Amino acid sequence: MKYYLLFTEIPAEKEPEITQDMSLLFLGSPIVEYLREKSRISFYLPHDYPGIDQVPLLLEARYPGCSFNIEEIEDYWSTKLHGDFRPLQCGRFRVIPEHLMGGLDDQAQGKSIYLLPGQAFGTGQHETTALMLEIMSGMDFAGRSVLDVGCGTGVLSLASKMSGAAKVLGIDNDPLAVENARHNLNLNGGGPGIEFQLTDLARMKSCEWNFVFANIILSVLTEYRKEFFALAGQGAWLAFSGITSDQGPEFIEIFDFLELECLKKNDWLAFFGRKRQSE
Repeated sequence: MKYYLLFTEIPAEKEPEITQDMSLLFLGSPIVEYLREKSRISFYLPHDYPGIDQVPLLLEARYPGCSFNIEEIEDYWSTKLHGDFRPLQCGRFRVIPEHLMGGLDDQAQGKSIYLLPGQAFGTGQHETTALMLEIMSGMDFAGRSVLDVGCGTGVLSLASKMSGAAKVLGIDNDPLAVENARHNLNLNGGGPGIEFQLTDLARMKSCEWNFVFANIILSVLTEYRKEFFALAGQGAWLAFSGITSDQGPEFIEIFDFLELECLKKNDWLAFFGRKRQSE
């Protein structure tokens, strides 16, 4: 299947702002590569993307001083992700690309998560996903329920189920992400008690989850604050990432119903804590 690769290289300090903005523009998650003093941001757009020839010009006007390029590629996965996606240890979880299945001396078999990223976000390569997996490494999921909002590859859902959760639901409003998450579920043996659904958080029926996770940008987290509060049971654990360092105070003020702790990795933050008894 053909795609367009849209990419730019920018000063590292501009990466969080431009990544977040472009995620909203293209309703998806980019691949970010960290080069010495620069960051390379890449988006994969469908071959029928409207007005593709004008996209670089529009983006260059939006981000003065940045140059955007487009390449036509035959296959998203083999062209890009085989090279960039490497095995990674995040807390007690080991994230391994599908093309390396069976090719590693795996000493942590019960904690290894196999993934084909597809076009979904969440492999552990980005700080936000790594932070979430580190937080989850210290949690007890045995017999509990987990809601994974914006599930992407399904990595957080898979980590929850692997850790003993009785009921896991991953949701995303991107059909490609849900398809990808289901593929990754099969890679990891499938099984009952875990599913992925194409839906929006606002459409979720009332249900008190023991854990609620979301690795999404701050503006989306803020938009669904009431839903997060309503869907988490009393004393539930919630964890959020996708928040830059300068956004931390704003997040703390908005999510005041949580007793928050924080982890930091480079310029990214992840917050987690228990839901208070009342607003």
